[in-house]
Amino acid sequence: FAHEMRLAWRGIGGKSLWFLGILGAVLWIAFHTGAFFMLFAFAQAEAKGALAKISHVLAIGCGVAFWGYLSIALSQSVSHAVMALFSRGDMDLLLSSPLDSRWVLTVRSLAIGFSAILLPAVLLLPVAHVAPFVGAPRFMSIYPSLLAFGLLCCALGVGMTMSLVATIGVQRAKVVAQVVGAVIGALAFLATQATNLLPATKRTELANWFSAHAKAGEVFGPDSPLWWPGAAFTGHLVPMLVLVVGAVCVFLFTMQVTHRRFVSGTQEVVVAGRGTAPVAGAVVSSKCHPLWVLVVLKEWRLIIRDPQIISQSLLQLLYLVPLVFMGFSGRWSPSLLLPGFVLLTATLTGNLAWLTMAGEESPDLIGSSPLSLARMRLYKAIAACAPCLALLVPVVLYWLVVRDVAAGLALGVCAVGACVSVALCHLLNPRVADRKNIKSRQQYLVASLLEFMSAIGWAAMAYGLAEGIWWLPLIASLAAFGGVILSWLLGLDARHGSALA
Repeated sequence: FAHEMRLAWRGIGGKSLWFLGILGAVLWIAFHTGAFFMLFAFAQAEAKGALAKISHVLAIGCGVAFWGYLSIALSQSVSHAVMALFSRGDMDLLLSSPLDSRWVLTVRSLAIGFSAILLPAVLLLPVAHVAPFVGAPRFMSIYPSLLAFGLLCCALGVGMTMSLVATIGVQRAKVVAQVVGAVIGALAFLATQATNLLPATKRTELANWFSAHAKAGEVFGPDSPLWWPGAAFTGHLVPMLVLVVGAVCVFLFTMQVTHRRFVSGTQEVVVAGRGTAPVAGAVVSSKCHPLWVLVVLKEWRLIIRDPQIISQSLLQLLYLVPLVFMGFSGRWSPSLLLPGFVLLTATLTGNLAWLTMAGEESPDLIGSSPLSLARMRLYKAIAACAPCLALLVPVVLYWLVVRDVAAGLALGVCAVGACVSVALCHLLNPRVADRKNIKSRQQYLVASLLEFMSAIGWAAMAYGLAEGIWWLPLIASLAAFGGVILSWLLGLDARHGSALA
């Protein structure tokens, strides 16, 4: 388990030990200070009976927060389960050791659960630490409730992953599990936006229905078992015992049921890693397609094969769903929707451009080809822009034909400009990075800021065009084109070194 924590520390930047330690200490002190004053006021108000009228609101609010974060933690647990159990490449070594395979599965699962509760632990443990000193010892129930929450998340994540492995096999499950995790992670966000997609009358009816069923004794009432997990964190004994005992039982049951599938799935991964014969017909003939088509198809095929890329890209696409529905509903102003479309499509283009250009797995092979490196990168930029622009076509056509021609033109021009500008930032300032670690983009702070500056400039331009503010597009164009120009200046050495290579 210590080794698993060491690997997790490396993943979040273990090399920056001093910086992270100082920052964490400052935040930790601040959280404890805030928790002290908050709980002190809470204890004083509770002693005076001032909280009796809103106790049901607190119970429902804690329950809603529990279920909302559970979807996010479950998404992370599924992704971590795929990585820890089947993608790390060390299972053949572990299973050939004297260590029992059940302990391997258990420890890996506990590490997954620890990762799931890391954020709530940072926020909630200061409350539990100061609780006995301010007259609110019941909040010490956060300790067992938090551990139970971690066990529940890892049990559900590992159980879902192993169910997919048993159904469709390891190789397909590695992709599908990442997609399922991304969908689950976006459910909380989509649920918060669901009411915005309904007509005003339906929203009123839904609010009245929920209020009628939120009374005592009803399904959404404060005493409902639906809110018990949240009540466990606020010191209610029975809900806490139910959560702890239930989580432990679910965890042990999951470890027992999935052990056999874990061993067989690991053996399948080991056998698959030794190489298989090429599939007939998998290679596209260069006699039938021009070179740029072959390069684009090759990049798309590599993206589709990578489950982590699929999950992260799909998550961004899911965030576009509320914007699309709000744009089709006709109740929202174009000035509120157009900048969001532009920013999200530019972000998706930036991720794909990073993968196609900076994340090239064989840069020496590409650099030694008879074709110029600039031409190959141009084809890769096309591969990054094409999917994002294709997703925008139906939205732009809807705005042009049904809603507003001017807004549709503004959306089309600004979205295309943002995608092209972000791709040019990567094209003009090339970098070489690990394709498997998409988070390494953050290490290139200046390049990322220039990319964001260009995208935000195009978003501001879309807002100005939608609102009819004639001077805003002029100012926004400085940022939109300035990011590309500065990327070109900063990338002179990188492009020259690539040319020499």
